[in-house]
Amino acid sequence: MKKILAVLIVSLNVMLVSCLDTEEKIIINQDNSGLYQLNADMSSMMDQLKAFKPNDVKALEGNKDTTIQFKSYTDTLSTLTAEEKALLEKGSLHILINDDSGQMKMSVEVPFKDAQQLLYLKQHLTELVGKLNLEKNFTGDKDISQAGGGMPDNMFGSSGSMLNPVQNAFTFSIDKNIISNTLTDSSSVKAGFEADSSMQMIKQLIPFLGDLTYKTTFVLPSPVKKYTGGGETLLSDDKKTISFTTTLTSLMEKPSELSYTVEY
Repeated sequence: MKKILAVLIVSLNVMLVSCLDTEEKIIINQDNSGLYQLNADMSSMMDQLKAFKPNDVKALEGNKDTTIQFKSYTDTLSTLTAEEKALLEKGSLHILINDDSGQMKMSVEVPFKDAQQLLYLKQHLTELVGKLNLEKNFTGDKDISQAGGGMPDNMFGSSGSMLNPVQNAFTFSIDKNIISNTLTDSSSVKAGFEADSSMQMIKQLIPFLGDLTYKTTFVLPSPVKKYTGGGETLLSDDKKTISFTTTLTSLMEKPSELSYTVEY
């Protein structure tokens, strides 16, 4: 199983990450507690992974369904503060592989108690997961970047740019029943893409391997009263679930499409 997990995590760092579809899903209860999820669908990269890394794919053959509880790591780590340990201890990483249907998915989920914890997760989840050193534990490598022969920074790094390359250009807030994500530093979007070598590589590969999709979904305790947002917006029939979807190309050319406001 360690070999399987190592292959998955390492594979996320190679050029095939351009086929990664990501969904950020936030479930909010009436008392403002809830669940924060970050879901990555790597199914579309299976065939390409077989072509580029055939030996590694052998570890992915068959059907696997594994959940890793973060508590087994948070109890012994000194890299996390007491507050971060308390926040992550009920979190988990779920990996699903179905060779028959070609599915390969990974999901991180962490429950939160209130709006302040949600804000912290929104800003720091990938950084927190990075502190767990999952790559090192699964691969035994002191530096996973060396294991891939000069691959980009890992998916769960300090900035998490592989999952949301422009997150630092936006300000996310939740006040009573209003949620907003506002573009506050448009200049940092271009600078961020230009400074990130992995993003530059993915940009060059988009015409050949397809665009990266980023979706933010809110599951709310009451119906949406009104909303604004760029990109593609989908509202459920009961108006309690709303999604905003954009692509990496759109983010590079028109970052304001990731701005949204929801009142419920």
